[in-house]
Amino acid sequence: MLPLCIAFSGGMLIFLVLIPLYIGSKLNSLIKAVSAGIKGISSLIAISFGVAGMIKMVYYSDGINYTGLINDVWLLAGLILCLAGDVALVFSITAGGSLFTLAHISYIIFFLRVGSFTPVSIPIFSLCVVAVMCSLYQYMGSVGKNKFRLIAYGAVILANCSIGIILPFQIGINGFLPAIGCVLLGVSDYTLLRNTFVQKTVLSDCISLNTYYAGLFLLSLSLYLKAFLVF
Repeated sequence: MLPLCIAFSGGMLIFLVLIPLYIGSKLNSLIKAVSAGIKGISSLIAISFGVAGMIKMVYYSDGINYTGLINDVWLLAGLILCLAGDVALVFSITAGGSLFTLAHISYIIFFLRVGSFTPVSIPIFSLCVVAVMCSLYQYMGSVGKNKFRLIAYGAVILANCSIGIILPFQIGINGFLPAIGCVLLGVSDYTLLRNTFVQKTVLSDCISLNTYYAGLFLLSLSLYLKAFLVF
């Protein structure tokens, strides 16, 4: 029960304190270092649960499953890259985007190692591509020289979602948190894209931030609960 209470408290701190504080810092045009610091703390709290889970599995388990441990390292690597990208994005879109791309690739490797590739992911990926392109096609002209880089990043995100969403059907209940987490990250990136090239509102900014941190938190929580609870 205690691990769940700790996780709940961490989630409340992120979603009820830090995210509103970050949105307030943006609305009041505080210096970028302050905004980056708040985002970094939010990401750090989220991934700290994953780190705690890894420590528990390595140092306090009766026996170590090295294959499973390596799989989880790929997930943790993605979380850490998201933390770095989260802070870098405040100062440079290119640097932040590059780190997030590496993070999503780490998640894909994790999903493929824990589960396996299935042909069902192909039509899911195709439908997602069609849906995104139809909703954003008329705005692609405003992207400019970054168009191909943006398309490549979007392909990685959609590949991550189409592969990750199958995980619960492959490994059972342990796959639900990372599957939902990767989908929420995809929703966040899509909303952020619309905020950048279509129209940005306070509501859409809130949706992007909350889905991003919810996705990050659930991915991290999957490692934490795996270590501290028996499913």
